[in-house]
Amino acid sequence: NKKDLFHRLMEDVTQNTLEQWQSNLPIEGSVKKHLILMAKSLSDKIEKDHLQVMLINRAVADSQDDEELRQIMLSHFHSYVLFLEKLIRKGIRDKEFRKGLNVQHAAWQLMSPGLAYSATQGLGIDKKSKSNTLVSVYEVILNSW
Repeated sequence: NKKDLFHRLMEDVTQNTLEQWQSNLPIEGSVKKHLILMAKSLSDKIEKDHLQVMLINRAVADSQDDEELRQIMLSHFHSYVLFLEKLIRKGIRDKEFRKGLNVQHAAWQLMSPGLAYSATQGLGIDKKSKSNTLVSVYEVILNSW
């Protein structure tokens, strides 16, 4: 079945991305610096895996009319949000981010620029310019916390 195959593909994409993010995570050190490194590496990942990105973007668009697909995509993005929430909580504990920061909102603040970046991947916008902008947006967000 096509949806089962797609579900397995999304699970693999999610797992591979989380493993990459986790492998770059320092045991000790700055969460803020790690998140900036994640932003820097995102452009390379999107360029390298552009077919996956196109598939994900298409699935998000198609999920508006398909509840099963919507649940698959929600699970995909929820896994990323949970990972980011964990990092943000560590940043709060380490006093890099302010106490009382809404962790779920903060995670989605970080997800949003990455989603915009990936959604515009196929438009031919200069990669270096977009990558620098993404890092700058992350720096503004992180410095506001």
